[in-house]
Parts: sequence; C-alpha cells; structure tokens
Amino acid sequence: QVIVVGFGRFGQVIGRLLMANKMRITVLERDISAVNLMRKYGYKVYYGDATQVDLLRSAGAEAAESIVITCNEPEDT
Repeated sequence: QVIVVGFGRFGQVIGRLLMANKMRITVLERDISAVNLMRKYGYKVYYGDATQVDLLRSAGAEAAESIVITCNEPEDT
C-alpha cells in the first residue's frame, strides 16, 4: 500500500502510475470536493490535514510501504 498525500495534477499522475503497476493506493486530500469526486470513482480517500497523526494512523500509514507527498505548495510540506 502507498499513501499519496495530495491529489492535484502531480498526485493524479503518481496515483495512476502506481495503480497501473498494481499498487494499492490511499489518498489523503484536504479539498472536500475532490474527496467526494474520488469516492464516487472508488478511490480509498481520507479528508483532512496529512500533518495530523490521527489521520495518518486512520489511513494506515504505519503499515504503508511508502508515503508520497505531492502537495502543490512547498510550504504545505
């Protein structure tokens, strides 16, 4: 399992590449409209701030193989 933080343009490209290689992904996103759209298409997605430990735990960060941070704004990382 790979956790993708942020699902803007870059996050979507990374997510598609991972899924094309049969990797399971979990997305962490703070844009609620994007979360609702992704859920509609069957993505496993969590809404919230990825700097919050509770959200990371809920998403399975402790068992994840990797966490990919794809935020558009450098200050968000």
